[in-house]
Amino acid sequence: MRMQKNIINTASSKLRVAIVSRVIFHYRVGIYDRLAKEWNLMVFHGKSVPKSKVVNAPPPYPFKEKTLFTICKRAENNPMQILYFNPGCVFALLRWKPDFIILEGSNNMLNNIFIFFYCKLFSKKYLWWGIGQVPGRKDSIYRKMLTPARKFIIRHAACCLAYCNLSAEYFRTITDSLKIKVIPNSIDNEAVEREIEQIKEADKAVLRENLGISEDSIILLFVGALEANKRLDVFLETIGILNQRGRKVYALIIGSGNAEADYRKAAERLSLKNCKFLGQIVKGVNIYFQIADIFILPGRGGLAINQALVNGLPVICNTPADGTELDMIENKKNGLLIESMSVPKLTEAIEYIMQNKRYVEMGRNAIEVVKKKYNINVMTDIFRKVMDDLSMA
Repeated sequence: MRMQKNIINTASSKLRVAIVSRVIFHYRVGIYDRLAKEWNLMVFHGKSVPKSKVVNAPPPYPFKEKTLFTICKRAENNPMQILYFNPGCVFALLRWKPDFIILEGSNNMLNNIFIFFYCKLFSKKYLWWGIGQVPGRKDSIYRKMLTPARKFIIRHAACCLAYCNLSAEYFRTITDSLKIKVIPNSIDNEAVEREIEQIKEADKAVLRENLGISEDSIILLFVGALEANKRLDVFLETIGILNQRGRKVYALIIGSGNAEADYRKAAERLSLKNCKFLGQIVKGVNIYFQIADIFILPGRGGLAINQALVNGLPVICNTPADGTELDMIENKKNGLLIESMSVPKLTEAIEYIMQNKRYVEMGRNAIEVVKKKYNINVMTDIFRKVMDDLSMA
């Protein structure tokens, strides 16, 4: 009993850190688990939004969490834009009494405004964690209205945690550069690597056979939400041109979204026999990365690049995608960055990587990027250093 009491006392003496996010995204479970081992962590989140990307990972979670009552509404003219609010969030924080609060960023602005006032009233420090501004994205009226509040909250944050160097540049236009730290936005690469280790060559051969893909075909993979900003129309038209040129390629498209029906119709119109829409796959998706040769991201995106690199795939990526690609992709080493993505440019890029099987060496280089920088250990180390510095300030 004495030993158990000591353990409880040790845990309770840890720094109390709250993370406030719309939901527990599946790609955040790993880092939250790591941070829960560092501090006394509580993740405050709302409920999933049906038929959207704002969805909680399936429980149970390896960390403490609190589900909050949620009010959400989609914009009529843009289903991707969701008004999201947890009216009981501040009261939950009052009860839990965190030392520090980590805010999700721009996508959770209504909650952030109320949390800001809570922090000022009770002298709590908060950190802003986000991408800042996606390059090339046109702000909605709703986002423009909240821009002054967003910049004000960023300016008064104890620290700004930027996804990438481009994000850091944006934050420098708002606040003191000394308060900005780049935390490479990563997935739990170690969990992915463990899953990859369990995949056998026989499993991959069976999957290729079930999909009807010949051994000599080059597999082009896309994984992500099927939305207009993903620009899959460019990918589909490129496949058609590669077919006309006699290239043995096969496209796999994994995901779902508002534009899925339109993309499927486009594939039918182009008579693409060598293209399969596989729907949304989260659990077990890595075997599809493992049978692929090249990952294609023709529009917006970010974390899918990480997953491709962990799986040893070169990435052909539109830029700007979300800004993280500029840190992760080095032209002709582990992929290709294409400005102003177009069918001719994507066709040329795919043919370049296919030539002399360049995708093999580039795939090896992709894994090295993950080992050196874009991994969960680097994220954890930077979080730890930031919180240690703030605790002593």
